[in-house]
Amino acid sequence: SVGIKTFNTVPKYKAMTTLLIKEEGSKMLSIEDEFGYQRRVMNLRFYNTQLKLLKSKSLVERVVRKMNLPARPEFSAGQKPKKSLTTTVKNIISLRWIVPGKKSEVGNLMYSIPSSPYAEIANVLQDGIEVSSIRNTNLVEVSYESPHPVLCSDIVNTLAEEFISFSVEKRYETTQQASDFLSEQIANLRGDLAAREKELQRYGKRKELFFLSDTESTTMSKFADLTEAYTQSQIRRIKAEASYRELKELEVDSLPQFV
Repeated sequence: SVGIKTFNTVPKYKAMTTLLIKEEGSKMLSIEDEFGYQRRVMNLRFYNTQLKLLKSKSLVERVVRKMNLPARPEFSAGQKPKKSLTTTVKNIISLRWIVPGKKSEVGNLMYSIPSSPYAEIANVLQDGIEVSSIRNTNLVEVSYESPHPVLCSDIVNTLAEEFISFSVEKRYETTQQASDFLSEQIANLRGDLAAREKELQRYGKRKELFFLSDTESTTMSKFADLTEAYTQSQIRRIKAEASYRELKELEVDSLPQFV
């Protein structure tokens, strides 16, 4: 019987990749915070958050969609989403609510909602993904096992790519929100400045003080606008170059290792 069991054993392959989890340094912290307890706590919190994101349902579902796993026969073969204990209990409770001649509205609601094939496959894939931290480093190992070496390699590489894309998207959203906030503040300051300039002009007329003429003021205003436009274009160029360098420095050891 031992020989038969060995003969029927299906070989499994494991693909692994290593990711560097690095937080952007905050410019709002003092020197004490940067090198003190608060910085260590923030780094640990950020690191643990990234570990959770790597196995999150939303990220795994992005991988399923990117790879179109429902069309991959090597993944779909023999894969059935596992029902959790919570789901089983819910189904039992909902069945108890159904009485002859009367249908339960809650039961109908639970059974009428179609589940997405991507979400079902994401549940299966999520159970197979292993994420482990490397002690005393900011490195994380991500691995996946499968009887199909190419499949597990594709899954690990796609997960790493989607994680990086997700991080860049969130960083861009944060930058955009900050930019929108600053733009709103600048608009408010411009409004206050215009109101104060009008008040100053009225005060000058009452006191017969000398101010620039409207033509001179308009010329100075246009010059200031041109100067500001040039400054903003320089800032946008610097930001674009910084983003480009940042993307180039994002290194992922995505070469699969099989064991």
